Amino acid sequence: MKKNIRNIVLGTFLAYSPLACDDAQLHHDTSQDTEDTCPPVPIVPDGCPEIPVECLDSETRAIECFFDDNTGIQHLTGTQQQICTDGRWDNYGHCSGEIPTPPLPLCLDGSVEREYRVRENSCGLNNRGNKIQERTTRCLDGVWTSRTPWLDVGDCQDQDRCVDGSVTSPPDACGLNGDGLLTQQCIEGIYENLCLDPAECLNGTTIEVSCGITGEGVSTVICEDGYLNVGPCSVPSTGECIDGTILSEVRERTCGLNENGKFFQEKTRECVDGYWTIGSLWTDISTCIDPDDCVNGSTRTDITADCGINGNGFIEQLCEVGAWVNSRCNDDDVCRDGIVNTEDMSITCGLNNRGREVIEREQTCSSGHWSSFSGWTVAYSCNEVDNCVYGTTMYKWRLY
Repeated sequence: MKKNIRNIVLGTFLAYSPLACDDAQLHHDTSQDTEDTCPPVPIVPDGCPEIPVECLDSETRAIECFFDDNTGIQHLTGTQQQICTDGRWDNYGHCSGEIPTPPLPLCLDGSVEREYRVRENSCGLNNRGNKIQERTTRCLDGVWTSRTPWLDVGDCQDQDRCVDGSVTSPPDACGLNGDGLLTQQCIEGIYENLCLDPAECLNGTTIEVSCGITGEGVSTVICEDGYLNVGPCSVPSTGECIDGTILSEVRERTCGLNENGKFFQEKTRECVDGYWTIGSLWTDISTCIDPDDCVNGSTRTDITADCGINGNGFIEQLCEVGAWVNSRCNDDDVCRDGIVNTEDMSITCGLNNRGREVIEREQTCSSGHWSSFSGWTVAYSCNEVDNCVYGTTMYKWRLY
């Protein structure tokens, strides 16, 4: 006798997998698997256990777990694994409909949290000042609300006192005699004073200076209206110099291969009858000191030096900034002496030209140049693959 038993779990039909009761033993009848509406409570067949069967032993399933946060919203917390033992699902946990203890509030209603930041170079006369900004969040129903936008708090913290580049002219007096024009220019937020003073001395100031051709006279210099006025010399003088005085003048001149050297010349004048003579011609008083060894841009090839592939070349030097530098090696050689260059070629061969033979030829480098190629020689003999020529006939005679 065989009857079907269906799985019913917590009043919600998950899957219909009939169990067959045959000879007082339960087994899984896969021929009648279905997913359908939950059927009536199963009838326990004669000779089978009376406990309703929900599943097959050791069978597992994963179910979703939810909880209600008392606001009518269901929150998915994950999945829970269940295993079938003695025909029933165990380990229901919260998935059986229980609601976990709600979490404690995150904050105290009415609390306010404030956050501050400094925005540098955002305000002030030259935008070098700093602003203090604040944003807040409040606790409502045990939860922090979203933060407010950043808002300025207090005045701009600005160290500058003026706009860079601005100029003012205060009425304050300046200068040695108070006749200057005072201007103020703003530099890095601070006014700096600048006095445009036409005076070169303090009015009323007097000094005595020597004068005369011999320097034995005395002259009084007095400051009037901001300028120096030189009084008469106490010792009269004639002419412009003292007889016998020699005046020397020295100048520097360029010289050398690239005009990078220098030397000095001198000319003199003598005081005769209280006046300077025309003077002598310029004469050299030193020799030319030239740091250069050559004329820029010139070349030379008379320096012997080994260069090139076989050391047979010579260096060509170029003058740069007054010094010889190695610019390049003049070498006609194209190969290194003694090197052998081999050239090979593959050709067809054999009875039907299906074989391959390698031939080669050589050339040798001598005095920096390649010799002519030698004649072709066989490097690898023909690898014949045939035993006869296509189309030929071979007859064999047998005598009886």
